[in-house]
Amino acid sequence: MRVLACLVLVLAWGCDGEAAPEDSGRVGMDAGPVETDAGGDGGVTDDAEVGDADVGDGGADGGVETDAGPAGPCPGALPSAGASCGMPGLVCTYGDDPRLACRDRAECTDAGWTVDMPDCAPLDMSACPPEMPGAVDTCDGMVGAYCEYGETACGCTNCFGGPCGGTAMWDCTMPPPDSRCPRRTPNAGDYCAEEGLTCDYGTCTLGTQASLTCTDGAWRSTDIPCPV
Repeated sequence: MRVLACLVLVLAWGCDGEAAPEDSGRVGMDAGPVETDAGGDGGVTDDAEVGDADVGDGGADGGVETDAGPAGPCPGALPSAGASCGMPGLVCTYGDDPRLACRDRAECTDAGWTVDMPDCAPLDMSACPPEMPGAVDTCDGMVGAYCEYGETACGCTNCFGGPCGGTAMWDCTMPPPDSRCPRRTPNAGDYCAEEGLTCDYGTCTLGTQASLTCTDGAWRSTDIPCPV
């Protein structure tokens, strides 16, 4: 009987001498979700606050740092012919054709803007070799082809230093060696920071020749005479 009584006491009070809770299993199950909910709520709240602050502020700041900058003296878009302007002699070009002479052009005169929209044939980029051709590789039957390989541009031409004709060959050019120069030909009138810097681009053989100098905070183009 004494043994039976001890067994009853052990079951009632637990092995460590303390009373075991009747709902110990359910309490354990409830505790799990409570911890999960707390973690989830805390995580969502913390992430939302940090995310909003970091992403929102970073995005806004990043956009301003990337896009903002001193504006050049030219209108943001090609002005209308005859519209008034205040800087006679200012030349502005628009577009990204590697041939600067083929970009839309506006010049400020005492009578307002004069506008020129050259009717250049589009460059043929449909027959480019998969790998950059060598400087002496021939390209008969591909005259007029224009290809870009990273920062290097290659064109097929038979116009070398005089009247066109004869064997066609690839002619390749790279950006100016001065790292302060834009990698691609900028538009006349675009903002620049390196006063007095001159950057030369392209080649007469491809019609991409251009020379621009940073003057009074804007790129000014200079004509390059090419052999006829």
